[in-house]
Amino acid sequence: MKLEKLRVLLAAPIKINSSCRCPIHNAKVGGAPLSQHRATKSNPSTAFDIAIGNHDKQEIIELAELAGFKGIGTKYKTFVHVDDRPNRARW
Repeated sequence: MKLEKLRVLLAAPIKINSSCRCPIHNAKVGGAPLSQHRATKSNPSTAFDIAIGNHDKQEIIELAELAGFKGIGTKYKTFVHVDDRPNRARW
């Protein structure tokens, strides 16, 4: 799994702030209607918000790419969003 690969590459524990969300919670936290955090029966959620904490943000971003995550959101102060969408996306 890519998340485990990222943890190994960081050589430290990671804290996940958010992963799979139901539609109600997704709306409450301001998630996009078609958020990668939303899971369906045919498509499980593969999105994670990784707390920056004591990690270097740029290192998380670079190692997430090495781990194979295609979607990487970097505009957030306290976390980096990573997901396994089919096409490369950055914001």
